[in-house]
Amino acid sequence: MLLLSGCFSNSSSLAAFFERDLASEGRSTPARYMTDRTLSDETAGYLRDLSSRDEGRRKEAFRQLSQLKELIEFGLSWQMPAFELNPGLVVTKPVIDGKLGRNEWKSTIEIQGSCPAGRRRRYFDGSRLLFKYDKDFLYIGAYFPFTNGKQSKEDHAIVYFDIPGGSGWRYKECILSPEKGNTFMTWSYCGNGARERILPDSGEPQIQAASAVLQHGYSIELAIPRRLLKIHPDGCCRAGLLRWDPAIEDYRTPVAIPYHGHDLFNRLRLRLPE
Repeated sequence: MLLLSGCFSNSSSLAAFFERDLASEGRSTPARYMTDRTLSDETAGYLRDLSSRDEGRRKEAFRQLSQLKELIEFGLSWQMPAFELNPGLVVTKPVIDGKLGRNEWKSTIEIQGSCPAGRRRRYFDGSRLLFKYDKDFLYIGAYFPFTNGKQSKEDHAIVYFDIPGGSGWRYKECILSPEKGNTFMTWSYCGNGARERILPDSGEPQIQAASAVLQHGYSIELAIPRRLLKIHPDGCCRAGLLRWDPAIEDYRTPVAIPYHGHDLFNRLRLRLPE
């Protein structure tokens, strides 16, 4: 518990905000991505620095904590429904070559447009996200127009899946980079701040992935073995897709999320009947 008596007057209300059990308050809300940060050593250090005799450290702590407070309050007030989808059963199995063949992706669920992080409005910028499945695989296809009309070497897409059970946040992700038409793919486990790259000889089933650079954008295709996908108690597989161009800090997702990065709340909920 922070001793408020040690804080300077203009910091006491800020310190009082962080006296709350914010991690619990945010657990089932979109704010969780930020409220989990209140448990970090970094935040604890800023709280101590609020009462430091060093003016520079006090100012930096006040700036960092004020920003975190604003982001937490934004997440706690976020009101957007989760998307639940029933992807189409495969009629024609797509060839995983990075190209969204018209006949291959018939009879499927499609989300058009994207939402920049922190925006509730959807922009119909030409982005497409498609899902379909069969008894063995979940198929994902997506198209992204180039940011500002030209290809960025750092532009990439991340597909990730929640892992139910346990405490904290856990997910697996697949990263695709379309630079020069090549695909860099990794199937990684991330949990509570830890990251583990799962190597090809780890026994994981083979994931098929490809990307293609087109005239005005790039497309990706994946086939992910269904036995890799964990089903939550509500009967859904929870998936997310993030298109990120680090060069200009541009984050876009198919559904609105309050923050950049791997927001863990507003995932797409996919029902995949046996």
